[in-house]
Amino acid sequence: APTRSSFTMPSRSSRDRERAPAVSPRVPVAMVVFSLLSRSALAAESKWIPDSGLDPSSNACANDYKFGTTRIVQCASGVPTTTQIAYNTYGRESSVTTAPKSWVSFQDHSVSLVPINASESTSGWFAPQTGFSSTNWGGNVGDLMAQGHMTWYGDKDGDGQQGTNAVRSGMSYGYISYTPKQVENLTLGENQFLVSAGGNTMYYLNGCPNYAPGNTSANMNYTCPRVPVKPGSYKFSIMGMLFGSMINSAHSASYPNYTESSSAHYRDLAQYKSLVLTTTLDVTNVGNASAKSAWVEFRNGTTVNFTDLTNTTDIAGTSLHFVSPGSGEDEIIMKFSDYYSTGNYTRDTAAIVTEFGAIPCEMSGGMDACVRDNTGFGNSPDSFPMGGNVAVKKMGKGGMDALPNIDCGNGAGYPTASYSSACDVTSYAGATESPASTAEELAVAAGAPKLEVTEVRPVRVYMRPHGGGSGRPPRPAA
Repeated sequence: APTRSSFTMPSRSSRDRERAPAVSPRVPVAMVVFSLLSRSALAAESKWIPDSGLDPSSNACANDYKFGTTRIVQCASGVPTTTQIAYNTYGRESSVTTAPKSWVSFQDHSVSLVPINASESTSGWFAPQTGFSSTNWGGNVGDLMAQGHMTWYGDKDGDGQQGTNAVRSGMSYGYISYTPKQVENLTLGENQFLVSAGGNTMYYLNGCPNYAPGNTSANMNYTCPRVPVKPGSYKFSIMGMLFGSMINSAHSASYPNYTESSSAHYRDLAQYKSLVLTTTLDVTNVGNASAKSAWVEFRNGTTVNFTDLTNTTDIAGTSLHFVSPGSGEDEIIMKFSDYYSTGNYTRDTAAIVTEFGAIPCEMSGGMDACVRDNTGFGNSPDSFPMGGNVAVKKMGKGGMDALPNIDCGNGAGYPTASYSSACDVTSYAGATESPASTAEELAVAAGAPKLEVTEVRPVRVYMRPHGGGSGRPPRPAA
């Protein structure tokens, strides 16, 4: 039978040198906090990742990309994606390896819950074991570079969907970022997220971060509005999907009389009013100890230095500015908007069993055997691109007359005559079946969570000083 739960749609922030209008940051449930790591907190400066000694090919660290006026480096070596952004003084020249003089770094930090009862303390939400799966594409296909990761929070990942083995409370979490290549007049609609769905099943799902107040999935006909993106811009989005048999006692119909989890990570969300995502923003390599080189610009034009922000200053809808005086590099600008989307989703457990054979899915063929791609057969950035991971089966029908050329990377591709070696494209068998699946049909294929945005709400964003620390490692560690 179908099961129903809740989700919070992607948070998005942007870095756009051209000062284009902000696009919608959607942040899980109510609030996002940037934990500010500055020179006053740590004496040691952060490392520019390409200079840290990590091998990009074996440590999931992206290359030093130079698009428009932006340099971007990303690393996901068994941890949340670390992103470093600098001003690009070299135009489109890609061979320069000299580290910039100034950059900002940011990385997911934690998730916490704020209780309704003011006498109780904010509670961190973790999992019995920490694990991150990462993915990236765009090096050989599409008009954007993409980097994502996924993890989960709660009492367990979920052996089953129902009954005594079902997870009691949890959240599946997916992160995706996009960097346009040297393509002008590009627009971005649906974002593609890799998310865990319990029972060892995983999906590439489309999610729309561009809805405005009053928009819902239904009244938008499951179509995502498109926003312009320029070379040199950077966008990231977040999706959180709440699930579990005892996650919300306020809804008795979905809170059966199961035995409550004994896990320290069990949470009854009816007892909390806000979910807070904290991201570490490292500005140790911006300016110097005496220069106030980071500030916030509000929509009315008022500017406030980071050092003058309070813990309760809401910076949703603002632009963050970073500049290193005397570096010869122009300012870096990051923008936030005002809203996040929320809603619910349904899953058909019978369809899951039909597609995967059982719950939990048996990973006898490796992790990809339990992953399905529900994003369609369009070109990137409208779908997870064909060739991005040929081991993952694409769901639905593409309505194509024939398969297009598919670049699978490392010289392999389809048709074989166009590449140096063959590429197995059996996972794309549905591409030439007709009629093409609709967005709504794709959303439920293989028992995937059908995301229904029902409301777009104001988000709150805060900047708070990091507590500091010592012993920064000489290079990133998994």
